[in-house]
Amino acid sequence: MTITLSGFMGCGKSSIGLELARMRGCPFLDLDHLIEESEGMSVADIFATKGEKEFRKIESRVLSEVLSGKMYGDLVLALGGGTTVDKNNAALVRKESFNVYLRATEDTLVENLTGNTDGRPLLKDARDLRSRVASMMEERAVIYAETARLVADVDGLSFTDAARAVNERLNQLIQ
Repeated sequence: MTITLSGFMGCGKSSIGLELARMRGCPFLDLDHLIEESEGMSVADIFATKGEKEFRKIESRVLSEVLSGKMYGDLVLALGGGTTVDKNNAALVRKESFNVYLRATEDTLVENLTGNTDGRPLLKDARDLRSRVASMMEERAVIYAETARLVADVDGLSFTDAARAVNERLNQLIQ
């Protein structure tokens, strides 16, 4: 089974995903890293040279390859923060994976992202990080929740504790 992790930038998708995959004894993949490998450049460079629209096309293609190809077997896949904003991507994630929304409050997101916006093209030029996060979350929170089969609140949890909580809940739900 493919478990996908969705949520806003800075919620811990990659770090929690790595721990969750270890606990479940399966591979971990990060969609942004797969895109970078596919294109031979960083996400930030793709945004800078090709624009967000082209990045989203690439993202959709790589997501489809991973979820539809079944070449990986069981795995944990960290999605990009904006992956499920595209309706086709959201439908594919719902159909082909068990999606977990890693929900964090605005305070947690801002704390995790402060000083860590390099490589995050949609945040790098934000004059007020909190306002930018709030604005984007207003648009995305409903999409994340609608796409998810499980919502996991991660505020105040270490990556390991969050992964453990998600794993325990998955084991209950998937039996």
